[in-house]
Amino acid sequence: LFDAKFNPADPPEYVRCFKMMKLGREYLLSTQQLDIYGLLCVLSQNVGKVLTHKFIAEKIWGRAWETDVGSLRVFMTTLRKKIEKLPDSPQYIQTHIGVGYRMMKVE
Repeated sequence: LFDAKFNPADPPEYVRCFKMMKLGREYLLSTQQLDIYGLLCVLSQNVGKVLTHKFIAEKIWGRAWETDVGSLRVFMTTLRKKIEKLPDSPQYIQTHIGVGYRMMKVE
């Protein structure tokens, strides 16, 4: 469904843009959207698993943003706008209130 690869050790200045495939359609993500791309990668590498806010933050930013869950929500909203047909009724990413998120396997 999604083809996403992310290495947080890659310096952003070496990356011009990323290609993301969704159902055969290519989407480009700029370096300004590196966090969004990282979020997609973490979720797509853990399909079906509920990931805590802390786990996601540590995988993407190398530290937990326990006090800044709001920022993670903003990144998630941006990602949903890119990948969901109806971002207000997400099919791919479920929110588990007070816990985190889960990417669903959609046939």
